[in-house]
Amino acid sequence: MSVYRSAPYRIDLPKEALARAFHATPEHPVLDLHGGVAPGRPAWVIRIRAGRRVITPMVWGFPPPPGREQLVTSARNLDSTFWRPWLKRANRCLIPFTSFSAPAGPSGGLRPANGRAAAFAGLWRSFEEVLFFARLTSPDDGTGWAATMPVVLTEENEFVDWLEAAPDVAARMQRPPAPEKLVALANTG
Repeated sequence: MSVYRSAPYRIDLPKEALARAFHATPEHPVLDLHGGVAPGRPAWVIRIRAGRRVITPMVWGFPPPPGREQLVTSARNLDSTFWRPWLKRANRCLIPFTSFSAPAGPSGGLRPANGRAAAFAGLWRSFEEVLFFARLTSPDDGTGWAATMPVVLTEENEFVDWLEAAPDVAARMQRPPAPEKLVALANTG
């Protein structure tokens, strides 16, 4: 069995390494989250708080809209009334990963080609005193990636743009990663 059947992405770095890679400060220094991440489970997320990047635990998946029961793990249609309020700078985040399962991708998963930690572009919100996040997915643009491919950020300038740009600029970052940004992992299952 592939690790990704139960954990669609992995973060195989301790928070200290994440802090260095993303120039962020852990908000909960005692808590340690790493390994496989699945919907409904907590994971490290990087957001801006009081003008600086912080690493904080959040639950993967937004509370569902009325009439639905499952957490919403991916944001695709940023023009929808469900996602539009969360595209503000204050609600954008980086979701660090070291590898992930790709729809219609290699069965062993993908990792950043540069060998460093990378991040999905994400949105976050608070609901009943719990912090939740969803990762941004890209439309199908004919590059061979499926329409549910996460938006992958691998460079510091991309992290800055996603976290700090105006909402219309951030929305234009919603595109599949260039194929050279990712490499396939060997199938482990």
